[in-house]
This record gives sequence, structure tokens and C-alpha cells, in this order.
Amino acid sequence: MKLVIIDDEVNSIKVLTNYLQGSKDKYEIVGSFTNPIKALDEIDLLEPDVLLLDIEMPEMTGFELLDKLDLKHINVIFVTAFDHYGIKAIKHSALDYLLKPFSSHELYEALDKAERHLENGNLRKLGFKQGEPQYVIIPSLNTYTKVDFDEMVYVEGQRGGYTTFYLKDGRKSMATRPLAFYQEILPQNFVKIHKSHIINLDKMKKFHSAKHKVEMKSGILLDLAHRRKSDFLKVLRDYM
Repeated sequence: MKLVIIDDEVNSIKVLTNYLQGSKDKYEIVGSFTNPIKALDEIDLLEPDVLLLDIEMPEMTGFELLDKLDLKHINVIFVTAFDHYGIKAIKHSALDYLLKPFSSHELYEALDKAERHLENGNLRKLGFKQGEPQYVIIPSLNTYTKVDFDEMVYVEGQRGGYTTFYLKDGRKSMATRPLAFYQEILPQNFVKIHKSHIINLDKMKKFHSAKHKVEMKSGILLDLAHRRKSDFLKVLRDYM
């Protein structure tokens, strides 16, 4: 698997290089750059499978660099000292987010994940349509599951900071992140109707106004919070 490292700190590149010394037969560093503008000029020629990418860099941020690249065939693992970019990283369909200082074990876990995605036909490629992500990767205790937004009927917050995704074929997928995290990521056709529920309007069948119930095409009835009724009606009018 071919890797490109982009980080304005030379020591950070050295750490990554040292971590990968023992796996040269599996992971090949085909380029490393402290200048993201220089990297931008050469990435297409290097054809990496994975970018190990810093975020805060003087000439160009990691997000700005991604916006200029064709990412259909590249997985991105952010490597950063800042923990407040997590949601933005997900919106850029990052495969993982390593917070400095991280261990070699954490790095190899992220690269193993990238390898599985490549073996499964490059999930990142499937997630883009006209430059926008069309899926979310859901982390559970031992797995990462790719779920297209179109598969989701509704999303439910659980106690303990977990979230369950209810899918149109009856499947469920539980994430080890709270509902508020996904509220920032889901597209505009997903609407919060209750403190515990976000629905996909494309999968809604009927709104029972007098009962404050939302009926989904799957047959499930969900409560609409009374204080959300006027906003919900406005969303429905705009959506029609």
C-alpha cells in the first residue's frame, strides 16, 4: 500500500517513518512533504492509496488541500495535534483521525482499516457524488461499517453516548458516538424530531399532526416533540 505523508513538522514525519520501518514490505512511503503546495503538485504522479495528513499548516490547511484533490482513489488519515476538527474530518470523509502523540499501534490500526477499505473496492470512491460524501462510516466496538445515507430510515440516540442507525432493510447498526455528533454530519433531508430521534424525510410516510406522531414507510411510529411541531411543519412545507 502506497503512502504519502504531509506535515509541516519534520519531527512528525520522522515519527511516522520510524513507526513504519518494520513494515516496508506492506507499506511504502512514496513521498513526504512539509509543504502542502509542493505535495499538491506531485500527488497525482505518486498515486498514493493513503494520505497521512496534518491539518494546521502555514501555506495551506489539510482541508484546503483535500478540496483541491481528486479523492476518488485515496483514503485520508488525519494526523494532528488538535482534537476539535473531528466533525469536519468526518465531513471530508476521513477514514481515521489520529491525535498526536499517538502510538505505533494506533497508526497500524488506522492503516489496517484503510487496507480493508481498499480490498472492498475502495469505499471512499463509493461515497462521493458530485464532490459530496454520500455515506458515513460507523465505528462500533470492534468494526467499522459503511452506511449510505439513503439506507437510513431514522437515527436514535441511546444512553451512554451511543447511537443506533435503523436501516430500510430492517438492519441496525450501533455507533460508539452520541446522536449530537451525527446531527452535524447528516445531510439536510435528516431532521431532528425529538431529543432521541432524527428521521430521513425521504423515508417518511405520514405525519399524524393531532397525535404528534411521525409514521415512517417501514411502519414505525415516532414521537414528535411538541415544541418542535411548528419548525417541523415549516420543514415539511419547504421540502414539498
